[in-house]
Order: sequence, then structure tokens, then C-alpha cells
Amino acid sequence: MLMRKVILVLVLLLPATLLASHEPWTTTVYPQDVDKLWWDDNWWEEGQLDRPQNYRVNMEEISYSNGDADIPAYLFRPRRPC
Repeated sequence: MLMRKVILVLVLLLPATLLASHEPWTTTVYPQDVDKLWWDDNWWEEGQLDRPQNYRVNMEEISYSNGDADIPAYLFRPRRPC
């Protein structure tokens, strides 16, 4: 009886140990992991952020109609270059 339990435990654990020692069935390599364009040493090492570029914008007041309701909105868009 004890031998039967030992064999059963070995049979159940054997596949898990075999799977744990092998590579996964598939590996996924994403483009951002190859080029690492997202990595910034100044941020990770010094806590510094790049200064964002600012652009002039035009604001336009608009409204949308939905049934009986008029919905006011603001449309912001970049100014065209001179």
C-alpha cells in the first residue's frame, strides 16, 4: 500500500519537474525589447525627465447636437507652421 502511494506521488510530480527544467513552449520577443527606445538612463539613474516640447494651439468653441440636446465643447488643435 505504501509503495503504491510512493509510485503515485512520483508519477504525479515527475511531469512537473521535467517541465520546470525546460524552456517555455513559446517565447515572445517584442520590438521595444530589442531596440529599447523607451530606456532612458537619466530617468532610471538620476530621476530626470526630458523637457517636453510645447506648441502654440488654437482653441475653437463648438457644439454637437444629439437629439434635443446641444453639447458644448472646446476643440484644441496645433497652429499651422508659419
